[in-house]
Amino acid sequence: MKKCCICQKIKSFNEFHKNKQQKDGHECRCKRCRHKISVANYNPEKQKFHYLKNRDKILKIQKKYNDKHKIERQIYTKKRYMYLKSINSEYNKEHYLKYKNYYKAKRARIEQGLCWYKKYPNPFDESEEIEWHHINNTEIVSVPKFIHRLYCCNNREEHREKMNCVVKQIYGDEKIE
Repeated sequence: MKKCCICQKIKSFNEFHKNKQQKDGHECRCKRCRHKISVANYNPEKQKFHYLKNRDKILKIQKKYNDKHKIERQIYTKKRYMYLKSINSEYNKEHYLKYKNYYKAKRARIEQGLCWYKKYPNPFDESEEIEWHHINNTEIVSVPKFIHRLYCCNNREEHREKMNCVVKQIYGDEKIE
């Protein structure tokens, strides 16, 4: 147990950052008080001014560090790349197997030229949130998001049937199936 020098509360050691220079090996301020102080003192303009004032010195220090640790950074970068590559390849395989039928259908649709196109331009204001509703396998129309969400259901055909009635009223087109 230790007493915080700012809030004067007695707290357990895990509520203090470690500091080897202190006798007990922990900061005198608790983590919460230290955070409050750092937030209060944060000034991006001051940091920007300091960087611009000392830019050459900072860049010189960074270059010196980078030159000194060039080999370690290359090794780390290569290890990280190999690790991420292995994770991504495993994920990509699993993802492809899970959605294999979807990708086959998408590829077939593209090969047949069955991409969606907008039947009408968007008649709603930019402030209105919209979603695109598929009135059939090739055509989409914009509808207000809250209306589209009202007619959500588990069955795609049922959803399409209900929404197409609404779309007919919005756009006044009786040709919509």
